[in-house]
Amino acid sequence: MALEDFHSESVQESFDKIGEPVPEGMKKEPVKWSEPADGVATIRGLLARVGEELGPDVSFKNEQGRDQTVSVARLTEDLQAMDAVLEVAATRGSKFRLRIDI
Repeated sequence: MALEDFHSESVQESFDKIGEPVPEGMKKEPVKWSEPADGVATIRGLLARVGEELGPDVSFKNEQGRDQTVSVARLTEDLQAMDAVLEVAATRGSKFRLRIDI
């Protein structure tokens, strides 16, 4: 799985982010919750690849087509933090989802 597979938000949440009302008649999609164990497996797979294949920085084009560079050390820290949180969620029987903050 990819991290984006864990992204889920309601129509209301999406429109709240952009400060607009939800158009009348728009279909409401339920929020999708995921199992922490699936997230842990994905995060650990990413950590293994980051450690094996990348240099000190990763460069890519973002969704807007702009060049972006991310420190591998920072990326590793963020993934490790997500892994720790998901481990706790798994022990508590919780579910999770990712949201994008803009």
